[in-house]
Amino acid sequence: MVVEFSFDDEGKVVDLLNSFSKRDINWIMFGYDENPNVVRVLSTGKGGFGEVEGYLKEDALVYFLLGISPEDEGEYTQVKNILSTWVGPKTEPLKK
Repeated sequence: MVVEFSFDDEGKVVDLLNSFSKRDINWIMFGYDENPNVVRVLSTGKGGFGEVEGYLKEDALVYFLLGISPEDEGEYTQVKNILSTWVGPKTEPLKK
């Protein structure tokens, strides 16, 4: 089964991904409104996973892109990018 989806504002997504790659922001969260085939930007920020956690609701299905920097790499710091899916424990079964 193939499920097609689109972004509600592709230009905004491209701009945010450019900001993410420049490290102006370190996370972007995506999710849905009424239409399950249209993905939209829910929020962005610079506060790392601690900030992302506040958006992980028990009944939500969201995706987030997070950039983290391990602290033990000495003088050289490499940013690790993580793409994750959050399915809250109270998310409706048909949305999972």
